Amino acid sequence: MPIIIHVGQGNQPEALTASGTRPGDKPDIDFEQQEDTVHSGDIILFYTDGITECLNPDGEEYGSRRFLRKIKKCTSLSAEEIVTTLISDVQTFSNDEPLHDDITLVVAKIL
Repeated sequence: MPIIIHVGQGNQPEALTASGTRPGDKPDIDFEQQEDTVHSGDIILFYTDGITECLNPDGEEYGSRRFLRKIKKCTSLSAEEIVTTLISDVQTFSNDEPLHDDITLVVAKIL
């Protein structure tokens, strides 16, 4: 699920909640649209559930709460640094256990 962080409004992550099929699931399908206003410094993240469902050696999930806490600490970084920081944190958490799902993360920082 995509997340937007309005940095000038306390760094609170907000889920973009338009419903429907994800792009790439089915060809020739209509998508629900959602609009939001972004400002300089705001951050938009697109990620797969492979991040939040990543397991450590004890079988514990990385989880959405941990992911959101880490994102909030990264808002002053560049988009590239945010990706590097978050992926590194997931890898550290998993203690390099084999992944059970893909991990995809796209970060856009509004200039």
